[in-house]
Amino acid sequence: MHREGPEIHLDAQEARAGRKGTFMFKVLMLSMVLIVAAMTTIWLIGSANAPYVPEPVATEAAG
Repeated sequence: MHREGPEIHLDAQEARAGRKGTFMFKVLMLSMVLIVAAMTTIWLIGSANAPYVPEPVATEAAG
């Protein structure tokens, strides 16, 4: 890193914080898949255990 007046110039490695590869992308994708799986499981279990409430039948008195 070096300064040229008010500007700071970084080489490619310093700008990337020294990280190369796709490790962080893989971590984000894995966590996204796990979140989707967990939410799907919660939704399916919740809908399977919910009590059945039939829709009310419209009558002539209701208008």
